[in-house]
Order: sequence, then structure tokens, then C-alpha cells
Amino acid sequence: MVKQKALIQWNGLLGIGLLLVTLFPGCASPIPHSQPTYSHVYGYNYIHAPANATLPSDSNYYLLQPGNQIIVTWQPTTDGAGLHALITFFVKLIGPFSSFETANQVLPNKVEEAAPVVVSALPIQIDNWTNVTRTSILDLPSQPIADYYWLFERICQQGDGVSGCVSGGLILRITA
Repeated sequence: MVKQKALIQWNGLLGIGLLLVTLFPGCASPIPHSQPTYSHVYGYNYIHAPANATLPSDSNYYLLQPGNQIIVTWQPTTDGAGLHALITFFVKLIGPFSSFETANQVLPNKVEEAAPVVVSALPIQIDNWTNVTRTSILDLPSQPIADYYWLFERICQQGDGVSGCVSGGLILRITA
């Protein structure tokens, strides 16, 4: 009788254990950790010279006319192997600045604080496993103030164990 009572208690505990395993499967056995997936990754560079701007031989800035488009190309480059990450591209025209020297004194990471945004392109989002060239297009107003502007570019990455942004750009002059 004692053996039968112990067997009933053991079966009862086993039944409760099976019920718990069914209700909480993650607690029943260790979940194998998946290994991170590595793939060929691409970094992106921006083509600084807008496709329709001219660079006079005697100047440090590109010339544009009001109403033109600024086309910035984001070109993928081979960057080894790595983890998956999202990349976002931003382009803005910021200004005006009264002179090339004034615009040139502003550090790229402080441009957005130095003057208002005249026009910006829609952000482009891609991942670092995609080998696709992208373009950002800024339509210049037909009557902007003829002056100096920053063509401000920012690339932000999130994932791959790294999150952050890199900013840069160049100075343009819009002529009347």
C-alpha cells in the first residue's frame, strides 16, 4: 500500500511537471542561442558634387541656379562581412550664409544649428546587405536668396553592434 501511495504521488508530480512544461515550454529546456548571421556588407559614400552644379576653376564652392535640382548619389562600396544594420541617408540645404568664409567656419556637425533648412529630401532607408545605388533629390526654390549654402549630408546606422551618424557636406553658391 505504501508503494502504491508513493507511485500515485510520483505520477501526480510527473503529471504536474508535464502540465507545466506544456504551459511554459521555454522553461522546460535551455533554448539554444542562435549564432549571429554574417553577410557581405556595404558601406555608402555620398557623391559630393551635385550632378548639375559647376565648380569654377578659381573657387572652392559649386554654383547653382535658382529652380535647379540638386541630385546626390549614395554609392555602395564593399565593406567586408558583418551583421545586419539599417542605414538612413539625409540631405538638406541649409543657409543662407553671407560669405564663403562664414559658411566655411561652420563645422559639419554644427551646420543644422547655424542656419535654417531651406529644403530637405525625404530620408532614404536601406540596409547594409543591399548593393543598390540610391539618389536624393532636392528641388531648389525658384526664388531663394542668392548666397552661400551648405549641402548637408548625414548617414546614420543602427545595428551591427554600432549606432551613430556621420555628417559632412559641401558649400554651394546659388546665384541670381
